Amino acid sequence: MTQLLYTAELALNPEDRKDFLDWYAYRHAPDLYAIGFKVCTCYQAIIGDMTFFDLYEIDGLEVFDSAGYARMAANDLYAAEILARRRDKAHTLYRQHFLAPVETHDAPTLDADWLSVLRFDATSNFVELVQTLAADAADLVCAGAVRVRLAERSGVHPVYTTSRPQFMIVVEWSRKPDDAKAQLLQLQERLRPFVSEMLPFFGNRVFPWPNLAADTGGSA
Repeated sequence: MTQLLYTAELALNPEDRKDFLDWYAYRHAPDLYAIGFKVCTCYQAIIGDMTFFDLYEIDGLEVFDSAGYARMAANDLYAAEILARRRDKAHTLYRQHFLAPVETHDAPTLDADWLSVLRFDATSNFVELVQTLAADAADLVCAGAVRVRLAERSGVHPVYTTSRPQFMIVVEWSRKPDDAKAQLLQLQERLRPFVSEMLPFFGNRVFPWPNLAADTGGSA
């Protein structure tokens, strides 16, 4: 694939979350689409060390150096006050590979109400990880996952930094899986022989609004 995945994570106090989501939906996401972002999504954490996990697809790193990106930042008079409330943040860029299903055709990506993510460092290279995880990805699709992809950090944001691990597995679900925590733990155990630090995330989509409004929130 040529498109990159871009994650922007942030931690917010409960009283600041509505203001962030209003800004994201009514100002930030429209601005990002206008300058060429392909997909903009935001998930709230049920499992994870941050409050929100924004996940994007972009054509390449050049979007961050574009005149449109600079103009967007200059014209958004709300961003500084909203983002100043963050208690923590991480911005990470990845190249990605579909593990299952491999053939995507024209099916939309990142159109899932639920997201499981496992980030980790590994001694194996990207190709070896693809081969190792192929069977696990197929099993997840059989269990109801819409799509499974593996991503590896690639390049850096011109402004923001990241401390996130080198690799990331992203699992998209149209419905909330029966036991997301157990599935994440099972995947962690299978990876443990050749993986070091692992950071899990599981959450539901808050932008755009979920396809199944009744299937949101709650514990994992």
